[in-house]
Amino acid sequence: MANQWASPDYTDGDFTTAKACGLPVFQSPVPSSADAYIFSQDFCQFLANWSAATYGTAHGSSGKTPDYSAWKLINEGPREDIGNGVVRWKRTYAKLPDSFDDWETTSYNFIGTAPGSFGGLSTSQNGRLRFSELVTARVKHDFFLVPSSFTDPITGDHVTATTAGDIPVVRALAYCQQFVYLGVQYGGYYYRQDYVSDAYVSSNPGGDLFQTTPSGTQYQAMVDDAAIHGWNATASLQKLTGTAPVLVDTAATVYGGQLVAEESRLFRYQGSGPIWERLTRYILAR
Repeated sequence: MANQWASPDYTDGDFTTAKACGLPVFQSPVPSSADAYIFSQDFCQFLANWSAATYGTAHGSSGKTPDYSAWKLINEGPREDIGNGVVRWKRTYAKLPDSFDDWETTSYNFIGTAPGSFGGLSTSQNGRLRFSELVTARVKHDFFLVPSSFTDPITGDHVTATTAGDIPVVRALAYCQQFVYLGVQYGGYYYRQDYVSDAYVSSNPGGDLFQTTPSGTQYQAMVDDAAIHGWNATASLQKLTGTAPVLVDTAATVYGGQLVAEESRLFRYQGSGPIWERLTRYILAR
């Protein structure tokens, strides 16, 4: 069958393979940095010979000056006819950005306290009710190339990611109860509460009120850390045991004045390609 886009007999140049036909044009997509993490460059080729390149392919300048092979292909633009069976299009390349912090205003539903469990911040034996306030949030942006192996900058986990689903999720701080009673394990990460409490025995017919995770004393220390150190306070990190029932690993968990406000979110960087961006929101305990 005849090729409807047959290559002409004579052309000025060899367009059977993709050739750069323009200089790279760099962009600085990170709002806090002028570093050029992205560039686009025009390429030309016979349409009859064109085929899509694989996203993640390194720029073909390895060993040349300048060498842009650290940038990976993240997008192939639309092909435009420039005559003689040749098309021109933009290829966009990106390299892994450095992690950075950004800032925004968000609403957070702060935890309540059980009666008498929050020291000076409790004004009566009724404890403190949950309350919501607008607060400043620190949004940490981390970037991951998939597939690749890396050490997670927040969790410290050593990860081999074959899909984006392998990128660790940074979990929101959970206020839960987990305890052993008469030799039986109860509660866990998903046994959420509307208060934090230190362990004590209730005198009412409802029975025992057990210590929460974090406890009232631990949360008070988080509030103190945030009040004293502000955004230099320790960043909290809850880790799970990975056993049933799903428990907070209290030995590996860190409680500090910065708490994770919601489960981290994952986005494909720039909308296409092999780089993924994870957003983790922190707020100060109060």
